[in-house]
Amino acid sequence: MANDNLPIYLKTLERIGKLNTRGGVICFEHGGAFIGEDADTFMQKAIELTRSQYEFYRQELEKGGDHDELVKTEVAKIMADGTFDLITEEILTQVFTSMVLSVKNQ
Repeated sequence: MANDNLPIYLKTLERIGKLNTRGGVICFEHGGAFIGEDADTFMQKAIELTRSQYEFYRQELEKGGDHDELVKTEVAKIMADGTFDLITEEILTQVFTSMVLSVKNQ
Protein backbone atom coordinates (compact mmCIF):
# COMPACT_ATOMS: atom_id res chain seq x y z
CA MET A 1 0.00 0.00 0.00
CA ALA A 2 2.83 2.46 0.76
CA ASN A 3 4.04 1.93 -2.77
CA ASP A 4 0.80 3.34 -4.10
CA ASN A 5 -0.27 6.02 -1.65
CA LEU A 6 1.85 7.18 1.29
CA PRO A 7 -0.86 9.31 2.97
CA ILE A 8 -3.30 6.37 3.02
CA TYR A 9 -0.55 4.05 4.26
CA LEU A 10 0.18 6.42 7.15
CA LYS A 11 -3.51 6.59 8.09
CA THR A 12 -3.67 2.79 8.01
CA LEU A 13 -0.64 2.44 10.28
CA GLU A 14 -2.15 4.95 12.69
CA ARG A 15 -5.41 2.95 12.82
CA ILE A 16 -3.51 -0.29 13.43
CA GLY A 17 -1.41 1.46 16.08
CA LYS A 18 -4.56 2.23 18.08
CA LEU A 19 -5.31 -1.47 18.45
CA ASN A 20 -4.31 -3.08 21.72
CA THR A 21 -1.38 -5.33 20.80
CA ARG A 22 -0.21 -6.04 24.35
CA GLY A 23 0.60 -9.72 24.40
CA GLY A 24 -0.47 -9.93 20.77
CA VAL A 25 1.32 -10.52 17.53
CA ILE A 26 1.83 -8.22 14.56
CA CYS A 27 3.03 -9.81 11.33
CA PHE A 28 4.41 -7.82 8.43
CA GLU A 29 4.77 -9.00 4.88
CA HIS A 30 8.43 -7.99 4.72
CA GLY A 31 9.20 -7.43 8.40
CA GLY A 32 8.63 -10.69 10.21
CA ALA A 33 6.51 -11.14 13.32
CA PHE A 34 6.65 -9.19 16.56
CA ILE A 35 5.08 -10.27 19.85
CA GLY A 36 3.84 -8.31 22.88
CA GLU A 37 5.94 -5.28 23.82
CA ASP A 38 8.06 -5.76 20.69
CA ALA A 39 4.87 -5.46 18.62
CA ASP A 40 3.95 -2.19 20.35
CA THR A 41 7.45 -0.77 19.94
CA PHE A 42 7.71 -1.82 16.31
CA MET A 43 4.32 -0.40 15.42
CA GLN A 44 5.00 2.97 17.07
CA LYS A 45 8.38 3.20 15.36
CA ALA A 46 6.79 2.37 11.99
CA ILE A 47 4.24 5.15 12.49
CA GLU A 48 6.89 7.67 13.53
CA LEU A 49 9.19 6.86 10.61
CA THR A 50 6.36 6.90 8.07
CA ARG A 51 5.02 10.21 9.42
CA SER A 52 8.51 11.69 9.30
CA GLN A 53 9.02 10.58 5.70
CA TYR A 54 5.59 11.89 4.69
CA GLU A 55 6.32 15.29 6.30
CA PHE A 56 9.74 15.44 4.65
CA TYR A 57 8.25 14.86 1.19
CA ARG A 58 5.41 17.32 1.85
CA GLN A 59 7.77 20.08 3.00
CA GLU A 60 10.22 19.54 0.14
CA LEU A 61 7.42 19.67 -2.41
CA GLU A 62 5.86 22.75 -0.79
CA LYS A 63 9.23 24.50 -1.08
CA GLY A 64 9.08 23.84 -4.81
CA GLY A 65 11.32 20.78 -4.82
CA ASP A 66 11.26 18.68 -7.98
CA HIS A 67 9.62 15.31 -7.37
CA ASP A 68 11.94 13.56 -9.84
CA GLU A 69 15.02 14.85 -8.00
CA LEU A 70 13.51 13.84 -4.68
CA VAL A 71 12.94 10.32 -6.01
CA LYS A 72 16.49 10.11 -7.39
CA THR A 73 17.94 11.18 -4.04
CA GLU A 74 15.86 8.66 -2.09
CA VAL A 75 16.69 5.80 -4.45
CA ALA A 76 20.40 6.67 -4.39
CA LYS A 77 20.40 6.50 -0.56
CA ILE A 78 18.80 3.07 -0.57
CA MET A 79 21.05 1.74 -3.32
CA ALA A 80 24.12 2.92 -1.40
CA ASP A 81 22.81 1.39 1.83
CA GLY A 82 22.49 -2.07 0.29
CA THR A 83 19.56 -3.09 2.51
CA PHE A 84 17.37 -3.89 -0.48
CA ASP A 85 19.97 -5.50 -2.74
CA LEU A 86 17.40 -7.83 -4.29
CA ILE A 87 15.27 -4.94 -5.55
CA THR A 88 16.46 -3.30 -8.75
CA GLU A 89 16.96 0.43 -9.07
CA GLU A 90 14.15 0.56 -11.63
CA ILE A 91 11.66 -0.98 -9.23
CA LEU A 92 12.75 1.30 -6.38
CA THR A 93 12.33 4.28 -8.71
CA GLN A 94 8.77 3.21 -9.51
CA VAL A 95 7.98 2.68 -5.84
CA PHE A 96 9.36 6.04 -4.74
CA THR A 97 7.76 7.85 -7.65
CA SER A 98 4.36 6.54 -6.55
CA MET A 99 5.05 7.46 -2.94
CA VAL A 100 6.22 11.02 -3.68
CA LEU A 101 3.46 11.70 -6.21
CA SER A 102 0.83 10.51 -3.73
CA VAL A 103 2.03 13.20 -1.33
CA LYS A 104 2.28 15.81 -4.09
CA ASN A 105 -1.22 15.10 -5.40
CA GLN A 106 -2.89 15.04 -2.02
